[in-house]
Amino acid sequence: MNANLFFDDFEKALWFLKTIKTGKIQRSQDGEGYFWDPESSNLSKEQLDTINKYTGASSVWLDLETGLSWLLKGHVDSSEIHTINKVSYGGYNDWKEPTLRELKTLASNSKNQFGVFVKQGLEGRIEGNYSSSTYDRDPVWWNFNANTSAQEDYREGKIQWGSEGGFAGFEKDRSLNSATRVLVRGSDTQIFSDWALSLIEWAEAQRLHEFPSTQENINNLECLDIVGIKDRLPVEILKLPSLRIIKCTGYKTIDPLVFSIATLEDLRISSPYHTIERMDEIPASIENLKNLKSLSASSAGIQKIHESIGRLGNLQRINLSYNKIEVIPDSIKNLEKLEYCDLARNKIKSIPGSIGGLVELKSLKLTGNLIESIPDSIGCLKNLEVLWINDNCFDEIPGSIVDLEKIYELLVGSTKIKQLPNNFGRLASLKKLVCGNTALNRLPDDFVELKNLRHLEIDNGNFDVFPEVLLNMPWLETLKIGNSKIFSIPPEIGAMKGLTSLDISGTQVSELPESLKLLENLSFINVSATLLVSIPEWLDSLKSLRRIGGKGISFPKSLAKKRAYVP
Repeated sequence: MNANLFFDDFEKALWFLKTIKTGKIQRSQDGEGYFWDPESSNLSKEQLDTINKYTGASSVWLDLETGLSWLLKGHVDSSEIHTINKVSYGGYNDWKEPTLRELKTLASNSKNQFGVFVKQGLEGRIEGNYSSSTYDRDPVWWNFNANTSAQEDYREGKIQWGSEGGFAGFEKDRSLNSATRVLVRGSDTQIFSDWALSLIEWAEAQRLHEFPSTQENINNLECLDIVGIKDRLPVEILKLPSLRIIKCTGYKTIDPLVFSIATLEDLRISSPYHTIERMDEIPASIENLKNLKSLSASSAGIQKIHESIGRLGNLQRINLSYNKIEVIPDSIKNLEKLEYCDLARNKIKSIPGSIGGLVELKSLKLTGNLIESIPDSIGCLKNLEVLWINDNCFDEIPGSIVDLEKIYELLVGSTKIKQLPNNFGRLASLKKLVCGNTALNRLPDDFVELKNLRHLEIDNGNFDVFPEVLLNMPWLETLKIGNSKIFSIPPEIGAMKGLTSLDISGTQVSELPESLKLLENLSFINVSATLLVSIPEWLDSLKSLRRIGGKGISFPKSLAKKRAYVP
């Protein structure tokens, strides 16, 4: 308890005297304020609580972990800080606004009983946004509800919320923001290792506001998001013991140091489309990432994959879509744990026979390449559930061709894949097959062995007749076989009891068989751009049918409500 409680204003001093009902108010010797003299130490608990409230003692919280003292009295205007120190509010006269680093020391990795990410002991006293001392020159604060930083940017009077996205207002008055200002004093007594301190300084320079601010949290850091960082990574990053995930979206080129982080399990790389300098190659040094389970480098400008990728024995997922890769290295056969592989939209011309070694592969996407054939070894992929081999045709459409019909002719005329291998039926786990925009005109005889196949897209093929093998696959649920020369649907289609969706749009079909009424699960049929003049009214008896695509075809009144928009 202060023996002489100081007030800078007489009205405040008088109000305090009326509240506590003991002691007296005297003017200070320098004449700049007033103080209360208790005259007696015999005070009640209620009077002591009143004193603590006025002195600010009840608003002070000492963080034993860091040694910092916090003044948690609600929002403090910057103009109040001088007065607070002048009256030694809370018993100290060296209060200041916290830096973002100091502010983050109040954060916890988990929510408390109030649903807020703050340390134990703060109870319900901290919630929402709190501003840092960088507020005036680079507005940043910490959000204890989301446990992330927020940044306010004033350009042309717009208020942009960095952690929430979008614009929240169009005023220049900063008082509209909801950030609370608290004060701190004392020195940070945490003991940082030299390498951790170097990382903190680097993160602050790069404005990585989410980087941890305590040694414990740095040791536990699992994910490092370095989106848009232009400078090289510090070598101290190799000492992060728990680092598992690196996100380096927005890099012009990937820092070679990344391929030396032995603890990595998930590496995500992407470059912005407007940059000239790109990654070019997945380097040989990737073999250092022995624990890597997931590699994503979509739209990174990659042209080559080094053979050393085959040494990543723990790799389970790989996404190298939208690059310029021409060759799949033969060493891919060694990725025995690989389950997901996306190589869509590259310039791959052939699939190596070694792909048959990917015994755990469940999903393979080869959409939009230049592949001419599927190797027989694909039949070894016993666990494959999803296969995309559509759009393997032209390299690129000449810029001079703008007519849609000519583009379609070019598309059909330049398709590469003409047939599926005869052992295709060995893909016992296959559930979904997408092979549209190919030159297929028949399906292999063992196609009927695909007992788990549920979704099939073979549109834009060279089929003249409806593939007979499909009539013996009652387990198929969705079938898309449009944009072909097929002129009739055989009545045996009524045996395909599992069909829920049938798309024959763009075919030469002029009549539908009434056996479609036997498809009790059919909920959608698309006959747009066929030679049908009108939708047959007998389809109304198919109770499961909910939607009919029939662009350019007349509908009877009984089916008008089931007309569906289709592109």
